[in-house]
Amino acid sequence: MKFFSQIMAALALLPGALAVDRKVSVIVSFGDPNTPDDIVAAARQKIIDGGGQITHDYQIIKLPLNCIKANHAIRRGFSAIAPEKSLEVVRTFGSDHSITVEEDQVFTANSG
Repeated sequence: MKFFSQIMAALALLPGALAVDRKVSVIVSFGDPNTPDDIVAAARQKIIDGGGQITHDYQIIKLPLNCIKANHAIRRGFSAIAPEKSLEVVRTFGSDHSITVEEDQVFTANSG
């Protein structure tokens, strides 16, 4: 009877232990085009230190409607595959710097 209860306790802990190591594909973006390079580098390093990897860098140029002789804002970001725990660190780290961490998804233009 004691053996059965130990097995049940071990099985109850298993999902929690597995969830810690679950890696997620995400896109990390910086809402402020003036985000300092050291903040971007620190966010990248936190993902790498947490066991993740950077898969792509993005520099998206946002053109204003009157783009003739206008200043163009460059929105930076990167995609990564990282454990959920390290993504939480980046989310809290980025609360002062407009960092958005969102799960990578497939979008389509039509429903068919």
